[in-house]
Amino acid sequence: MAPLQTSLLADNTEPMERTRVFSLTTSIALFSSLMGSLISYTILSMGLGDLTLFRLSLALSVMSTALLALVRRDKPRIKYLGINEVLPRRSSRPITRIAIAGSLGGSLGLGMVTPLLPLWFRLFLHASEIEINEVYTASYVVSIVLTLLARRVEGLMGRVRAISLLRSLSVSLFIVMAFIPILIIDAALYVIRVALYMITIPPLRQSLSMELIDESERARGGLSITGLARRVPYGLGSTIAGLLMDYAEFSLSMVLGGAIALLDPILYYVFFRHYDGE
Repeated sequence: MAPLQTSLLADNTEPMERTRVFSLTTSIALFSSLMGSLISYTILSMGLGDLTLFRLSLALSVMSTALLALVRRDKPRIKYLGINEVLPRRSSRPITRIAIAGSLGGSLGLGMVTPLLPLWFRLFLHASEIEINEVYTASYVVSIVLTLLARRVEGLMGRVRAISLLRSLSVSLFIVMAFIPILIIDAALYVIRVALYMITIPPLRQSLSMELIDESERARGGLSITGLARRVPYGLGSTIAGLLMDYAEFSLSMVLGGAIALLDPILYYVFFRHYDGE
């Protein structure tokens, strides 16, 4: 769904407004996540159990899907797709570069850390479910505010420089967390890490990708291929982290994952550093 949604937003916004639009939609999504976090906090506090959360999540997901019926500005582009139409040709170079940066750096490295962070807080830092919920709630609150500033960050630093610098700081905090296994410190570092990530990835990176990839190839080729290039290594990274956790070496996974994830902003800057000057 993500490639189609991003492409739909890009099709109905002007290039100069895309960062602002992606920033706004990301903030709305984060606000919804915040509300979900608060609801789950309330449900857990009432002792209703995890099963109640799954049932409520299912009901909300069905409602979310039903709202798509209200979308009207979405006309089909191509009735039949042969192999030549499916594979992106006009935007093959930027798509390849985005896929390389995302798969070798961000996805594999983040896959070794982010899916198992709740277990890091629970098993290694001995945080309760309520405390973990509070950490994630705080990250949502801070991210909502900072994501709205993405357009201003873009104006001050440029998209590529902002993505590269803030993303590097973001993933580096995983390494710092591994060497300072103290709950209050790691909780604060995680909140900062998420905020830096949310400033750059959804608003700035999506906006830049929409300009790099040809309009006719956004959803059916570009975003689908780059998305696949991220998700497969992400799953591999999670498997590696799970194996390391079996031997109580999750801190090693955080260090390795953070170091590997640094390749993403570095490669992104190498590939697209000239874009800010255009």
